[in-house]
Amino acid sequence: MYSTSKKLDRKEGLYLLDYPNREVRDSFLDFAVEHYANSSFDEMAYIVETLKDSLHNKDIQSFFTVIHSLFSPITSKQLEKVKEYEGFYHSIIYIVLKILGIQIECEVQSNFGSTDAVIKTEDYIYVIEFKMGKANNALEQIKKKKYFEPYLADKQEILLVGLGFDKSKRNLDDFVVEEIPIFLDQTQTL
Repeated sequence: MYSTSKKLDRKEGLYLLDYPNREVRDSFLDFAVEHYANSSFDEMAYIVETLKDSLHNKDIQSFFTVIHSLFSPITSKQLEKVKEYEGFYHSIIYIVLKILGIQIECEVQSNFGSTDAVIKTEDYIYVIEFKMGKANNALEQIKKKKYFEPYLADKQEILLVGLGFDKSKRNLDDFVVEEIPIFLDQTQTL
């Protein structure tokens, strides 16, 4: 694998390595998919394209389906110790999307609290909350704590997304989406 040194901390003896360009990154990802994910390149290319397209086209159903399918092959034995922690599921989704080059931020702080995740595309901002349990509870938290307010002046359409995980199924179980008008009347309440 070819990489470049991006940052050096001489005091701690730590190096931050990065890919020198997109071609090298893509080549590494192809290698990782073939050798570690036990999937064909075509399968993974389909998953990658579906995830990217779903976010760019406001197709949360397709996004949900792909994420659900990614968790499905993880064995119950592998998930036994982490099945009750939404942070596990949150971390996997973050890593997958980050590797794909999707603009995602986690634990975004505001004066109302900490939003689990925010994804930005050219046309949409997804304000996402993860919950062990029902997605409606996650959506209600977004609305109650007004996690969407820092984005009201942005040009993109805002979508509030609640994702519910079920510990007995060990997977993403349901989702709910609500759109916020681009210019919300400040006297209006959600």
